[in-house]
Amino acid sequence: MRFPRRIIGRIGGSGRRAARLQAILMGTALTAASAAGVAGVWQGAAPAAADFFQDTALLAGAAAMPEGTLGALRRQLTPSPSSAVTAEISPGITFTDPEPEVTDQKPVRVQPPEISPEYRGVLISETMAGSPSAVCWQIGAGWLRNYTEIPRAQIDAELSEPLELAPKADGRVEVLIMHTHATESYEGYDSEYYDTRNTWRSTDNNENMVAVGNVIEEELRKAGIGVVHDTQQFDYPSYNGSYDRAAVAVKEYLAQYPDIQLILDVHRDGIQRDTTTIVKPATEIDGEPAAQIMILCGSDPGVGDWGENLRTAAAVTNLLESRYPTLTRPIYFSTGRYNMNLSGGTILLEFGSQANTLEEALTSARLTGQALGEWLQELAGNA
Repeated sequence: MRFPRRIIGRIGGSGRRAARLQAILMGTALTAASAAGVAGVWQGAAPAAADFFQDTALLAGAAAMPEGTLGALRRQLTPSPSSAVTAEISPGITFTDPEPEVTDQKPVRVQPPEISPEYRGVLISETMAGSPSAVCWQIGAGWLRNYTEIPRAQIDAELSEPLELAPKADGRVEVLIMHTHATESYEGYDSEYYDTRNTWRSTDNNENMVAVGNVIEEELRKAGIGVVHDTQQFDYPSYNGSYDRAAVAVKEYLAQYPDIQLILDVHRDGIQRDTTTIVKPATEIDGEPAAQIMILCGSDPGVGDWGENLRTAAAVTNLLESRYPTLTRPIYFSTGRYNMNLSGGTILLEFGSQANTLEEALTSARLTGQALGEWLQELAGNA
């Protein structure tokens, strides 16, 4: 309920008159509050009466507004657990049924905390896209940026080869989701500044990359795709050696599930524009803020046939960008290995950067899981 400012603004003054008026309004508020509570008992028979008394209580209480009025109204108007009434008294203050105490419940992220100037950095949002150059060109609906010495003609020739993925989509495990750097996490608030002391690391799997993987897994399962999700934290307690530890697990999964067609190593990027400025790659899909996704593919000599992984990266980028324009950044084709020597159909996906929020990354994960599930069904001939 929003209070008419013209009414509240006229009530006031000083001295005895104001005090008497305030006392009258306070009494009206509490009397109406009690009446609202009684009316609420038989609200199914007379909802209008309950609403009338409740509105009267709230308006009178807001007009008087001495210290403690809202607390008194809260005690009077808070519905019992059996009541479905929810009364809004002002923006941001709502009376609702009491929730059971949950010890591991996360705080609601409403607004960022105050940060001392010496620890305050700048956070900027950009929607990143490819632009034609000698090292960046369009492939389907997406783009590729070449950070290697491999000539474009050779890359294009590899991309023209057929895709090796041959899923059955019959429930057998064909997708592995894992996280070489599981503890990577995000900004806690959507803000124009950030705390420079933040490390953007969390061992809480509800806050880090495992949470992103969970959403992808859920959407794939909804589509009937068999998936295994490794939630180990290979980068904790030591970041060094993460890829070596992850490689051991991937080999075990490949031996246990020989039908795996697609390996998704889910990360987030880290974009530092300068010493105090970080960047979040962001867009909006169907009205929802979303983190942009970048797929990384390695060409280290140890990878062997890097073309198979690059074709997979190009196909997934084209899939996502075709369905959700601006969701993807250009493919990052590099000289690294990233365990892509272990199996074809391996891609590394970066969901936003440290400057994005987890909510933005989860939106992108949901879209990715839905698109991949339908695509794998189509490749299997089931769609």
